[in-house]
Amino acid sequence: MLNTKWARLSGLVIGTVRSGILSAWNKSLYEEIERACGRIIGMSGDCAKVETTQTEYVLKGRTIKVITQKGEFPFWIGINGPRLFFIAYVNEDHQERVQDVFRFCFGGAEKVGWKFNCEGIEGGTSIWATCMTDRERPLVAGSNSDEAVLTEEGLFWATDVAMMAQSWVRTCEPEIFNAIDWTLRLYRNRPPYTTSLV
Repeated sequence: MLNTKWARLSGLVIGTVRSGILSAWNKSLYEEIERACGRIIGMSGDCAKVETTQTEYVLKGRTIKVITQKGEFPFWIGINGPRLFFIAYVNEDHQERVQDVFRFCFGGAEKVGWKFNCEGIEGGTSIWATCMTDRERPLVAGSNSDEAVLTEEGLFWATDVAMMAQSWVRTCEPEIFNAIDWTLRLYRNRPPYTTSLV
């Protein structure tokens, strides 16, 4: 009986420690994505400002708002092990037009493994994408949360997300699309747990 209890307890402790390490690894990747987004240049030649909010749904993630002279362009990024998620919304009801306008915007990202979809929502269209990175090439290395450091693979994907974000912003600006803050739209009556990181 004692051994069974100890096995359960040790499993819980190991699971908690592993969860902490994974959170630290994800944090390193999120922070690099935010830094890279801070180097985005808008169509007017202005250096973008970045505001970030941590969100906790089924999958934890970050809402990153890229701000240029033309407006505010939020998108959500999530990490689930080797799988990455990108979600953004625009106030354009015609999915065909959105797909046409953003075809070249995300064309390069599709070549490295991103899969994009458009779906109609109330008052606009959602653009969402997923990408499965190489399990054999981890994005972050380190045996504990204090030693978490991005690998070359992690730097590649953080930069790739920022390049997608820059294409997203530069496509929205001349098309006069208003990017929708998806966290407010989806959780209008039941806001998610959020933490401002600005």
